[in-house]
Amino acid sequence: MPGKSILVTTILLSISVPASVLAQDTDVSGASRAVQEKAEIVQTRGRDAQVEYRALTKFGPWDDHNYAVTRADLALLPPSDQYLPDVPVFFKVFLRKEQPELGDYYPRSAAQYFRIVHGGLTVNNRLYREGLGIGYHPDPADVTASRASSRAAANEAILQLNVRGNEVAIECNPTNRLECVAGSNTTAGQTMYWSDDGGATWNFSQTNASSCCDPTIDWSSDGSRVYQADLSSTIGVRWAVSTDSGQTWGAMQVLTTSGSDKEFIHVDRSPTSPKQDNIYLTYHNSNTMQFARSTDQGATFQTPISFTAESRGIGSDITTDPAGNIYYFYPATGGQGIRLLTSTDGGATFGTGTQVAALNGRFDFPIPAMESREAFIYVSADVDANTGDIYVAWTDEADDSTGNGTGSAANNHAWIQVAKSTDQGATWTILPHPHDTSDTVSSSPVDRFHPWLKVGEDGVVHIAYYDTRNSTNRTGVDFYYTRSTNGGGCWESEQRFSTATSPNLTDSQEWGDYNALSVVMDTVVLGWTDNRTANDPTSGDDKVAMAGRDDGVSGDCPTPALPWLSILTD
Repeated sequence: MPGKSILVTTILLSISVPASVLAQDTDVSGASRAVQEKAEIVQTRGRDAQVEYRALTKFGPWDDHNYAVTRADLALLPPSDQYLPDVPVFFKVFLRKEQPELGDYYPRSAAQYFRIVHGGLTVNNRLYREGLGIGYHPDPADVTASRASSRAAANEAILQLNVRGNEVAIECNPTNRLECVAGSNTTAGQTMYWSDDGGATWNFSQTNASSCCDPTIDWSSDGSRVYQADLSSTIGVRWAVSTDSGQTWGAMQVLTTSGSDKEFIHVDRSPTSPKQDNIYLTYHNSNTMQFARSTDQGATFQTPISFTAESRGIGSDITTDPAGNIYYFYPATGGQGIRLLTSTDGGATFGTGTQVAALNGRFDFPIPAMESREAFIYVSADVDANTGDIYVAWTDEADDSTGNGTGSAANNHAWIQVAKSTDQGATWTILPHPHDTSDTVSSSPVDRFHPWLKVGEDGVVHIAYYDTRNSTNRTGVDFYYTRSTNGGGCWESEQRFSTATSPNLTDSQEWGDYNALSVVMDTVVLGWTDNRTANDPTSGDDKVAMAGRDDGVSGDCPTPALPWLSILTD
């Protein structure tokens, strides 16, 4: 719109950026900070004299390719363009030309896309491949012993060293809980692993050729086939099939070629569903939600549905009930709410979207543990196969947080919300938080974020998430787990699943956007990003994708008295 273009251009032409402000705006960690501080930004090297090139660092780190940016290019940016610590302005312009319908927010894969295309930042005619982050605030000491819960994982396993793994996906075979498949983002692309001992140990399968990121996995109902999806190096959605429990994979098949992000896969495994073994994929193109389905066990996917009439969003999940109804959840980037799209015909059509719950936050917000990439408002959903009850969990800003994604890391506070529907999504109840809520942003605050939720065959609701309680300044994390055996009426005391606190991460990906949780019978397998230095003390390249396994958790959640019991005892 013309008004927006004028405003952005005015900002960039009028700002005079002194050296001290430049250092603050590009306050990145380690070597990357030093690279930015010594950047020599020479106005006369720029292509357009109407652009003040030093001012471009208000919107991303400096890169010499910025000299090609023109006033017309800057008119493509929204008036309050979001600062991205790892994506320079010239690449933002590229994204908006490639994806003209892009809204206020950039794809979460923008950083990986930039690194794939350009390898890193070019500053003073030299290429630097370091990851970028806004800050690094290590804890003064490890205080884990005095503040941790009593239970940790029965075992922990590193998927692979020296590949900077993060954003883990794990799913175990519904007919054989010992067979599990995992995927993670690595420096080489999306990398796949398999286990034949229930996640106790892991084996390398492959790194998907020409891949970026965002692993997602699910199994067929009989366990004979396992499916994965990824984002390609051009940020398109692809899928593949394995018939040997993830040890080898068929060729990656293309659903979209570019402009997509945050894909997730779900298989309808219900024996009572008329659509059993349909495969469903959710993702977004330029923040417009998309849906695709396969009715032939992954041989093909039908033409995707684009929800152009619905609110835009990023970060969706799909689940199905025993009747085969599809529940498609996502956080809207406008309107601040968790949205639901429902299909009763196996994904051929969807009804008009409805709101599950309002949000305090919007899209993402900084907290001390996620000051660069920022904590992402994401959804994770599942259905109780016995009752058809639907559960959905997400990160949000707590009631005492700044709200709307606008506050500073120190003034924001993250918690987990869970909602439940017992009437096929018509109405929703907000359940108790799956963690303590006595802390406040002004008194010993603890951030909980990036949950993953699963409902077991027995109806037990499981949830896992990052938790900063063992980090004195909220910059380090542990992975915590809890469950509810009474439909979310109450939650067992949250249990520390990781065995050591991970210090703050210094790259722009930080902890990523999501984690892994698989439940088959009484076996719980979780995956998370870990940064403890003991993982690989020799090289210092210690960020790894982790997996842990536990066989049930003893409960301390009291079951509420039933109404008829109080009548009998009166």
